[in-house]
Amino acid sequence: MNAMLKAQMLATALDVYYSDPALGGNQIGASAPIGGMTIDLTQVCMMVDNSGGTATCPGTYWSVSAAFGGASSMTVSQMLTYAASQSNVGGSVWYGNVKITQEMAKDAFDAINNNVAFGF
Repeated sequence: MNAMLKAQMLATALDVYYSDPALGGNQIGASAPIGGMTIDLTQVCMMVDNSGGTATCPGTYWSVSAAFGGASSMTVSQMLTYAASQSNVGGSVWYGNVKITQEMAKDAFDAINNNVAFGF
């Protein structure tokens, strides 16, 4: 699960960087910088990973607040900062290697990356 979480976090971080004119220039044509978007952490899609590296939202949702310190919502940048603080130096252990918490964080970033996260 560590590798999947890191991959989703990296994809989200790149979207944050390349959607902000002040950072990487809005290279992806986002209507607003993604890092400032607030995400509802109480209703995140339980993403189903496919063998081809893509994921789909089957319409089942869960609260991933526990993976983000119990917060009910955070901006995407805050989510990245919090999740990064849950790793050891070198990134080999995330969330104390508790798989369900890693999956919550992975699903949150996966939902953002696949445009199925609820923002407000």
